[in-house]
This record gives sequence, C-alpha cells and structure tokens, in this order.
Amino acid sequence: MEEKVKKQLLNMIKDRPQELCKMCGKCCRVATTKDTYQELLKKRENGDSSAIDFLSIFVPFASIEEARKESAETVDNILNRTSQKLEDITFYKCKYIRDDNKCGDYEHRPLLCKLSPFSAWSIVPPNCGFETWLNEQKEHKIKEIKHQKDNLTELNELLTLAQNQHQIDEINKRIETTKEILNFYEKYGASEW
Repeated sequence: MEEKVKKQLLNMIKDRPQELCKMCGKCCRVATTKDTYQELLKKRENGDSSAIDFLSIFVPFASIEEARKESAETVDNILNRTSQKLEDITFYKCKYIRDDNKCGDYEHRPLLCKLSPFSAWSIVPPNCGFETWLNEQKEHKIKEIKHQKDNLTELNELLTLAQNQHQIDEINKRIETTKEILNFYEKYGASEW
C-alpha cells in the first residue's frame, strides 16, 4: 500500500505548478532537514541516496547566526514552524547558488532539487510562490489522514467482532496497510494529525 501513497506523492510533484517559483533563491540559500547533521552523515555512510544527494550540494552553516546573515527571515520562518529542538537543527546553503539566484550546476542538479518542494509539509521561505499551493495540498492530506485514522478505528472495532481466523487475518492485513499509509505521512511531517 505504500506504493499507493508514493504514487500520490509523485502525482503531487508532477502536478506542482512550477510557474509559482519566484526564482528568489531563498530555498537554496538557507535550508534544513528533519534529520540532524550527524544523522545525515550516518545515512550517507549507509548509502542513503537522499542524504548523499543533499550533502553533495548543501554545506552546513557554522551556526544559526551565520545562517541568519544569509536570510534571517527564512531562518525565523523555519524555527517558528518546526517542532524540532533547536540543538537538532542545522542550516545549510547550496554551494551552487549564484548571486543571480540561479543554479550554477542546473543541468546536473540532484532529484531532490528537481522535486522541491516535495511534501505538503515542506517549510518554504516566507512569501514563496508555493506557500498557498502547499497549504491547499496540506489541507487535502489532512483530510486523507483523518480518513485513514477513522478507518483504523473501524478496523480495530471490526477485529473485536471477527468470528473466525480468516476474518481476523483479513482485518489485520487492512490494519497493517492503513498503518503503513499513516506512517508514510508521518515520515513527511504529518505527525500532529
């Protein structure tokens, strides 16, 4: 079932109105991840392609103050919207962003750049052209998450009424599928829903 959710994510990316990008370069000048820098390094060591891509183009700022010098409004927006602890946040800057806000290695940019913003829970810089669209996507996903949670509740109730092992097995399969969907959304920032 995770394939279904991945397909939905890919459809969101495919349908993303790229023309909304204002080419301000802010998302390249100050970025962060849900993982700590140490976690990213470990993931890269273990061959995680997302960590490898991210760390191949983004370099960490020495401190939050250094990131603020680049874009205080972006740093503050991230700090105000994240649930991460301050000590777990590292800010990064793309080493290919040029003064004109264009990518210095556009033809060879990794998939993560091509797909950004890839989640309805992506935190974008203030006044980003994608803000309204992401909020609409998030509302749609929140409805889906609530629907899946209702499904889980109903399935658990059905489990108590199951009359034979076959019914129990079928309901447990549906419960696992629903949990996979919810875990997938949580992985992309939907934990509060």
